[in-house]
Amino acid sequence: MHGVRNTTCEYLENACNSVLSDELSSFTQQLLILMSLAPLGIIVVFPLPSAFVYNKENYYKLYDIISIALWPEYTCPRPNEMHIVALEGRSLSTARGFFFPSKKGYAKRLVGDMDQMVRSFDLSQGIPLMNGLTIPSNVNSIIVSGNSGSGKSLSVQAISEFLRRTPNTHLVYIDPKKSAGARWARGHPEITLIVPNENERLEEYLIRVTQFLAKEVKRIFEVQNSLYLHSNKVDSDAGEIKQPKTWIIIEELEALEAFGTKKELEALFHQLLLISLLGREAYTNLLLSMQVPRNDILPIPIRSQMRCRIQLGRIDSSTTTYLFPDLDHIMMPYNGPGIGICDIDGTGVQPIAMPTINC
Repeated sequence: MHGVRNTTCEYLENACNSVLSDELSSFTQQLLILMSLAPLGIIVVFPLPSAFVYNKENYYKLYDIISIALWPEYTCPRPNEMHIVALEGRSLSTARGFFFPSKKGYAKRLVGDMDQMVRSFDLSQGIPLMNGLTIPSNVNSIIVSGNSGSGKSLSVQAISEFLRRTPNTHLVYIDPKKSAGARWARGHPEITLIVPNENERLEEYLIRVTQFLAKEVKRIFEVQNSLYLHSNKVDSDAGEIKQPKTWIIIEELEALEAFGTKKELEALFHQLLLISLLGREAYTNLLLSMQVPRNDILPIPIRSQMRCRIQLGRIDSSTTTYLFPDLDHIMMPYNGPGIGICDIDGTGVQPIAMPTINC
C-alpha cells in the first residue's frame, strides 16, 4: 500500500499529539500519518523502535480520535478487527502501520415519498438505507433489532417497500402478530402474506410457517441442481438461469417462539438455518426482525449468517452484545426516530438514520 502526505494528515497528527504522550508525537518524529487513496483510508505509523505497541487497545484508541477528527468531511466505519498494512518503498522502521478505512463525506437520512426515493436509486444495485449508504444486491440476509419505539417496524417496512419495487423480486411476509407490516403487505396482492388465520391455534400457525419454509428449502435444492446442470462457471448464482429473487421477511421472530414446543421450534430454526446457509446462490434471502436477538431466541449459527446487521434504539452493552459483541461505544451524530448502528457485509460498524417515508 502507498501513502501520501497532505494537509489532512498534518491536521490528524496535531489531533493525535494533543491526546498521546509527548514521547509518541509527530514533534519527536514518533508519529507519522499518511493517507491511502486506493483504498481510501488513513495510515498511522509509529516508527520502530518505539514505546508504542501495535495492539487492539491502541488501535481503537486511535480510531476514537481519528473518526471524530475527520467527520463530517470523511466517515470512518468502526472496523470489526485491527487492520495493519504494509507500506511499499519505506525503510523497515516505517514499513507498517494501522489502517483505518474511510469514505468521502457522510451519509444523510432519506426523507420523502417512496416514489421520489425510488427514482433516485437503481434498486437492482442494492437497497438504499441512507443517501450514501446502500445494502449491495449480493447481500442476502438482513437482521433488524430494536426495542419497542425504536423505529424497527417502520424500518423493516421501508426496506420491504424498496424490495417490493426491485425488479424480479418476490416477497413473502410472515407476521405472527398481524401488525403494521401485515397490514402493509395485505395492500399488495403480489406479496405472499402468511399470518394466523381466524380461530387457528398458535401451534398450528407455527407448523404452517415451518412447512412453508421447508418447501422453500426444497426449492433451493431444485434451483441449485438446475444451476449445477446448466452452468459451467465455478462462481455463479441463480441469476445465470434467470431465477427471480425471493425475500422471506419475518416480523417479530421472537413472537413465534411463544407459539410452540421445543421440538416445533427446533424444526423452525432448522429450516431457517438451511435457508441462511444455502440460499445465497439460489436467490432465496432472509430479512428478520426482532427486539433482542438473544441466543435462546435466535440460534448463533443463524445469527452469524446475517450479512447486514442493524441495531436501532438504545445503543449500549446490553443491546449490542448479540449483534455487535466487540462494540463498547461509537460516535452517534444523528438524532430522531430510527437511529442506530449497522454493519453491512463486514465493512465496519457505523451510525445510521433509517429512511423517513412521507405517507
